[in-house]
Amino acid sequence: MARNVRIPGMVNELGQPFKGDELLVRTTPLPVALMSQFLFFLHDPQHRLPNGEQSTVSPLSREEVILLGTPYIRWAPAPYNDTIRSDTALNRFAMAISGMDQIMDIDVILRGGIPGMNVMDHELAYMQASVWAGLVPLSVRRWRQKNLADPANFGEALSVLEKVNTFMSFNIDSVSNKTRGAYNRAHTVLANWDLAYAAHRGGDASNLPKVADLWNDFFFSHVDFIAARCHAWYTARVTEMRTAIFQALRDAPRPPAGSNRQSPEQEDLFKKFIHLMEVVTTADASIVIPLAGFKNTLPRWALLSEPARLHPMTYDGSFPLPGWGTADISQRMRLYDTRQRFLVRQTRLEPDMVANSVASERDPFSPELLIIAFGGPVRAHARARREMRGEPVEIREELWVAAVKRALEPVPNVDAPVFDKWGFVAYRVWYGHAEGDWERFLEAFKADVEGWGEVAGAEEIKGLARIRWIDGREVGIAEGDIEGARRHFKTLTAGMGHNLEGLKTIKAFLVADKTAIDSYLTKADLPGQNLIDPADLGGFVLVADENFDAAQAARDKESPLFDGTVRVLGAVLFEDLWPQLFLSANRLSQLWPIACFHPLAVYAGPAAEYQRKKWKAFDKMRASLVGKALEWVRTQWGPGYD
Repeated sequence: MARNVRIPGMVNELGQPFKGDELLVRTTPLPVALMSQFLFFLHDPQHRLPNGEQSTVSPLSREEVILLGTPYIRWAPAPYNDTIRSDTALNRFAMAISGMDQIMDIDVILRGGIPGMNVMDHELAYMQASVWAGLVPLSVRRWRQKNLADPANFGEALSVLEKVNTFMSFNIDSVSNKTRGAYNRAHTVLANWDLAYAAHRGGDASNLPKVADLWNDFFFSHVDFIAARCHAWYTARVTEMRTAIFQALRDAPRPPAGSNRQSPEQEDLFKKFIHLMEVVTTADASIVIPLAGFKNTLPRWALLSEPARLHPMTYDGSFPLPGWGTADISQRMRLYDTRQRFLVRQTRLEPDMVANSVASERDPFSPELLIIAFGGPVRAHARARREMRGEPVEIREELWVAAVKRALEPVPNVDAPVFDKWGFVAYRVWYGHAEGDWERFLEAFKADVEGWGEVAGAEEIKGLARIRWIDGREVGIAEGDIEGARRHFKTLTAGMGHNLEGLKTIKAFLVADKTAIDSYLTKADLPGQNLIDPADLGGFVLVADENFDAAQAARDKESPLFDGTVRVLGAVLFEDLWPQLFLSANRLSQLWPIACFHPLAVYAGPAAEYQRKKWKAFDKMRASLVGKALEWVRTQWGPGYD
């Protein structure tokens, strides 16, 4: 496709122009998975919002929730029953959040693009879906495996932190308008159900529960939580990096006596500190999904739905920003920067900072004095952040952890199996290794995948995580027969999962084929692998989609060449893959294009820019080596031997 073709929507985090090498996909304005999460909230006897708090909005009874999915024609009085036979509030709700209710809207079609939907690069779509599910760009375990807090890896760390730029995409008009429209239309659908239900009940409707208010409370809580979650992750990583910079500054050599400038090491660390302050300023102002114009009837969310409207030209920073200051991200960043600069100037007048300045004249390159000097901007920054974002939110429980806990709770009055553990079903489909090698694989695999755990609220469920291994030979699966494993897995998940022996699992299973087993038995030894982060070359396992359809996959232009399986790094199985699939944030087919960045086509989590550059360099070097080898063969043996 030509590079000058204009694609509606956007293709990257900053809305930059289409380059020509993107894999474009269509996304719904709101994730469809949000509907199932909202229904979980409606059914939850404890009435828990996504942020863990209990909603103060009156809940629906079980019978009222059932009416949401019951055709209007069967229960609602006129004029609310004048619809087609299958028309329900939930059907209308699903159509609204997916944008499909506008599929026949001529005005929308004439404005260009696909009605109600966004068009963007697959990686941005993947990150947006992860953000909506409350997932972070990189687990704490993987961050530390890669030693990203070390100043020596500063560029790599910034590349990972840049993944939060996904939030900027929610501020692009082409995206935010559709998100707001989908939410508001869904709100209208539920408000109409409230009217129909009030007419159905008759009499005074003032005390009846309102599902539109419940949607309002759920959605605003969800949006507020996922932004707070991502920001908490970001600030924790930045704090680690800043602490490491300060320690390196203490250890850095000082300049020679009589020098009038910092040592090269001090200067490098000083630049990194300044750069870190700049990027965290951007993150503070951008990690938010703006909700101006979203229908809201609840006073507790008024600040999010009706932000103050300051203008950078009239704001001098002398008073705190009222909340977010403005819904416009570029103006918000300027306002926030103005406030920070004002507070930094104030810190210079603090007694300890004045004393430090005087001492610095005598010893300008003292590490201790430099660190004290850095403290002023850090304190000013923290104050400005609290003013705009409020006090730091304690993340007691990740969204996916809360979802697992709910899945393990018995369901009253339903003939469903009781799940007392969660995890994966795994199949051995390669039988060529000796039993001793198989046992060594199991031991190494277990040590790798069980190394997770620094996840908010996961203490209660980590001990319940399981991988149930099935030897393919014992259930009639031929060597290498993944389709046979798929058929067997479907017998386990059939019905409500009574055959899973209490294991709550996902619509995918693990496969130990020859390559996966060897990845744990032998250390990777690739020419030029020094170009690749060792943490990205660990053991992996094959993950297979339960419902893979080859004919449908052949028509899928958004996941080209997907064969129903993806190789996944063992280190990301529980903290990344499981939440992605369990919350329906991304399907396995949507992880495949991300895995394709990796030299071995292994999904290792979101691919940061530094990783892609290293992987491309490795691929280029590998192609060069192959070319030289073929040239040598032709030289030695003549044409026809390549």
